[in-house]
Amino acid sequence: MRIVTDDANTTEFIIQNNMKKVFGAKSKIYLHIGNSGGVKLQLNGKELNFRGSPGRVRKILITKNGIEYLRRTPQINNEG
Repeated sequence: MRIVTDDANTTEFIIQNNMKKVFGAKSKIYLHIGNSGGVKLQLNGKELNFRGSPGRVRKILITKNGIEYLRRTPQINNEG
């Protein structure tokens, strides 16, 4: 999984069973999820209606308005 918060901080990691990760952002979080079927997402303590499928890659943008499903990787400011 790759997470970019507010176009600035990038983190990559592998999620294991029952693992939880917490991230903070001021305005947006971009996620590139390799196996989207094994992921649940929450925003400010509320579960998001995230549609993932086992083995399917999903690229999403989370803002205060919820989830936006992306077809392409967005241009991130720290990628030059």
